[in-house]
Amino acid sequence: MLPRKKTKSDNEIVGIVVGIIIPILTFFIFYMIKHSDTLFWTFVDGMEGKILTKIVSLCTLPDLGIFYLFLNRKMNRSAKGVIISVFVIILWVIYMKYA
Repeated sequence: MLPRKKTKSDNEIVGIVVGIIIPILTFFIFYMIKHSDTLFWTFVDGMEGKILTKIVSLCTLPDLGIFYLFLNRKMNRSAKGVIISVFVIILWVIYMKYA
């Protein structure tokens, strides 16, 4: 078996950055589809904590696709970074839900 060639983009930082940006973009797309008639910050401020945490939790679902994409391309370190970012988001959601 040949050793795997390491690419520049196969590191945890790339996975963490992608894993954080994708849920932010998903949240923004949700805002544009459902509530584009209100200002973005008014929309965010008007949401209750429980609703916001539910929406943010659902916005992490596209990270699952990115995770599998990284795994299929043998970019295990980037996949690890995506998992780290999901855990960070989960910790934030738990904090916001019970704080």
